[in-house]
Amino acid sequence: MKNNKSFQQVIIKDNFYQASKPGKYIREQEYKSFTEILHRYQIPYCMDSGVLLGLMREGKLLPWEKDVDLQMWAEDAGKFIAIIPELKLFGWNVTLWHYRGVLYQFRISRPGLLPVHIMLFRKSGEWAWCPASRAMGNPFTSPGLSWFCYAVFSKLRAKLRKKLVATDITQWPWKVRRQTATWWVPAHFFEQTEYSEQHQVYMPTKWDDYLTFRYGNWRVPAGKWDFWEDDGAMRHQLPDEIIDFSKLPKINYNLNKTKN
Repeated sequence: MKNNKSFQQVIIKDNFYQASKPGKYIREQEYKSFTEILHRYQIPYCMDSGVLLGLMREGKLLPWEKDVDLQMWAEDAGKFIAIIPELKLFGWNVTLWHYRGVLYQFRISRPGLLPVHIMLFRKSGEWAWCPASRAMGNPFTSPGLSWFCYAVFSKLRAKLRKKLVATDITQWPWKVRRQTATWWVPAHFFEQTEYSEQHQVYMPTKWDDYLTFRYGNWRVPAGKWDFWEDDGAMRHQLPDEIIDFSKLPKINYNLNKTKN
């Protein structure tokens, strides 16, 4: 398997961090354990959202960070899919998220580490876009029915995450619980990236301007923040209200190669 030795070295080093450096050091490795794999396979990406904000403002992940957000161009998705068998071999679970059949996100998880969300952006003129979604909360009014349905859903989701699965948020049951909008970002922020020796990740070259676009005065912690309402990159329209999906290039991702 191509580059298998180097891939194992990343995993072994990551396990060493977890076993020998508890607490803060593990926290600092939450993103590096995954981005080092992307570096090994020369898969382009860009650090994004709250993780980028934390690194540039605090020099570390924010204490309340729940996931690691990365940006990737959709045209590079095939490069990532090609290494999914190795990821699964070493304990990573991968879910492919679609919007009306269009792949827009990878969700990657591994016990003991923050989940990684890779958002797949496409260009539309001078803009880069990607579907955005959030859970809408409890769709049931009856507490008993709500508890039962959520328990069943959680068990089913846990089993599915052990396999490579593809979900579409416009299909049942996901559409019942997801609200959809569109990430809408000036494309030049993601077209011009640089490697940070300090943080050992790729980020927008104009990261200051990018964070200002997203968060306003990003140097001052916000007392209250709702990404759905406050983020400057959030456009409250469905992707297919902005983009003609019939004109999107058809890409064969060879998903069958990722099966066990």
